Amino acid sequence: MCLMPSRLCLIMIGVLASLQAAQADPLDDYRDLQDLTVALAALGPQLEAANDTALLSAPALDALMQAPAVAAVPFTPAQLEPAELQLIDLRIALVQLSIYAGTNDQLSVIRAQSALEPQVIAIRNGTVSLAEVKDWIAAQPDPTNLMSDVGLRMPLVVLEGAQLILSENDVLELSRPDGTFLLNLGTLIIDLAAIGVAGPENQNVPEYAPFVVTAGSGIAQITGAQISGLGFSKTAAFSGLAVVNKGLYQPIGQSFLTHSVLRDVGAVTFLGAAEPDIHGNILTGATNAGIVLNGTDGATVSGNLITETQSGSALRITDSAAGSLIAGNLIFDNANTGIQITRGSRNTAVRDNILWRNGGVGLSIRRSDCTQVTRNVAMENSKKGIELQSSWHAAVTSNQIFGNHSSGLLVADQPNGNETLVSQNIFAGNRVGLASASAHILTLRENDFSNQFPRLVEGDLLGEAHQIMGNLTGTDEIQLVAGGIEVFGGFSGTCNFEQDG
Repeated sequence: MCLMPSRLCLIMIGVLASLQAAQADPLDDYRDLQDLTVALAALGPQLEAANDTALLSAPALDALMQAPAVAAVPFTPAQLEPAELQLIDLRIALVQLSIYAGTNDQLSVIRAQSALEPQVIAIRNGTVSLAEVKDWIAAQPDPTNLMSDVGLRMPLVVLEGAQLILSENDVLELSRPDGTFLLNLGTLIIDLAAIGVAGPENQNVPEYAPFVVTAGSGIAQITGAQISGLGFSKTAAFSGLAVVNKGLYQPIGQSFLTHSVLRDVGAVTFLGAAEPDIHGNILTGATNAGIVLNGTDGATVSGNLITETQSGSALRITDSAAGSLIAGNLIFDNANTGIQITRGSRNTAVRDNILWRNGGVGLSIRRSDCTQVTRNVAMENSKKGIELQSSWHAAVTSNQIFGNHSSGLLVADQPNGNETLVSQNIFAGNRVGLASASAHILTLRENDFSNQFPRLVEGDLLGEAHQIMGNLTGTDEIQLVAGGIEVFGGFSGTCNFEQDG
């Protein structure tokens, strides 16, 4: 029996059925799980009208949308001559990868090879399809050494200037016991194809699992794919599915991952990529992290469903990632933090996301300047709903913060001289509504605490609780000044929130 408002019940019941169908047949039933922002628009008024969190705790919110299908990002493969295929020494490929991704865990890759003198299949100077790769393998003197019932038995490398295309109904199985992987230094296009892992554990490196990595100036353009089981390491290149654009040369184009289903992948990592688009995907069961934006510029992560991430954050923006737009994602039932923004990332817009029932904080922002947090739902997370620490020029506006097991919002360790704006948020049923520790200047404007009892505030704000008690719906602006922290130097740079139109 659904205890929620009738409209919300209909949304939840319908979409829970869609999620169950997607788990059985991800691609066929995936259309019901796209475009989360449409569903959030429908859900928002219901949540706002139902501030009593007892009405919001039924375990059906995990699948909230039945929305129109979204067209995949179009792409046009470059018109190239047929590629050349040949066998080359594995070490040549790994040296190329190490230039862009370092040498961590490369010894594990070498040890995982089954051949005494390991080689790779290299694709040079042109375009090739997966079917053509298989035909080439079949024509070799001993094709079973290259491919067998356990899948591709030798690593596959796309060199600069080459292009590999996996098309609809293509299935590429990578053999775990043979230590295979796919390295792309050129162009990798996956369109409605599948990549998986086959075979028992690797005898030399039991933890080994095949991986797919794009590196250097290469690009990966992936639409409508089914990807499972990849990744054995926290190192970006071997994490599962990765795009590592580091080095002197810019990537030859845009990388994207759209409308795909990823299961039990170590992590999806974009390192140094320019304007990657991660849109409309289902990501479940990630073992090390969900999606990682590391030093990216202008990334968009929108309309994704991320659940059951086993460790790390479901979505991590880190290492000076700039200009990220995080919009309309449903992030729920992950073991740790939902969204983490950290280590000097800046100009990040986080809007219209649902952060529900995660094992850590819903949204954590630390040492990352110019962050705009708008119109999100942070609900029933095991720790805080939203935390903001040591970050210049942040605004937390128009969010719905319900039933979190610690404070709904924590503002702490803010630099002296910095003002943090908290406006038009709804707090209800959190253990504590708003907590502060060394927040310096905290401006409260039009926030609704009318259903946040018995503990409105905590920390530095306890002495000011009477101001909020007498102004539960925020009709009067309140500016609180507490101690801040000294930082080396002040803020330098410009905040740019143009992406939040």
